[in-house]
Amino acid sequence: MTNAANRVLWTIIGLGLVAAGVLGVLASQDRLAGTDPGSPLLWPELLTWWRGHQPWGTIIVIGAGLIIAVLGVALLRAQMHRHGATPIPDLKIVGSDPEPRGRTTVRATALVRGLERDLARSARVVGATVALTGASQHPDVWIRLGVRGGDLADTGGLATLRDEIVRILDRFEVTSGVRVGRLEVTARVVSSGGSRVQ
Repeated sequence: MTNAANRVLWTIIGLGLVAAGVLGVLASQDRLAGTDPGSPLLWPELLTWWRGHQPWGTIIVIGAGLIIAVLGVALLRAQMHRHGATPIPDLKIVGSDPEPRGRTTVRATALVRGLERDLARSARVVGATVALTGASQHPDVWIRLGVRGGDLADTGGLATLRDEIVRILDRFEVTSGVRVGRLEVTARVVSSGGSRVQ
C-alpha cells in the first residue's frame, strides 16, 4: 500500500468514527431529528428480534465482534509492515553449464543490508532503510533516507542526490543480477542539530 493510499484509508476510517460519535452525542442531547428521548435509539423491531432470538443474538454479536477484531489485527499488521507487501525470497542461482553442478543462495537480508550500506556511504545521507518486495528477480525497491538539509539547499541538491541514488541502484543491479522494478524513495530532511524537519 502506498503512502497516499494509506492516508486515504485512515482518513475514511477516522471520518466514519467521528461521524458515529457526533451522531451519538446529538442523539443523547435530543438534537437528532427523528429521535425521541423517551424511546430507545434502535428501532423497536430490532429490540424485539434481539429479545426473541436469545441466545443466538448474543452469539451473532460475539461472532461479528471476532470478525471485526481479526480484520483490525490484519489492518494493524499491514500498517506495521514496512510496505504492506511480502519481502522477496532468497535468491537461488543455479549454474548455467549444460550440467549444473551446484546452486548458490543469496539471502534477501544480505541484499537489503548491502544496499543500505551503499546508500549510507553518501555524504548527503544520514541514514538509509531499504525494503525489497515482490518477485526476487524484479523486486520493488522502497528506500527511506535521512538527508542533511544544508545539502539539499545547495543548487541542484535534489537532482544530485537523485543521480547518486541512480548510480547506486545501477551498481546494485550489476553486482546482484537483480533488475529493479518499481522504485519509491522517501527523503526525510534532518537539520544539522539532528532534529527532523518535515
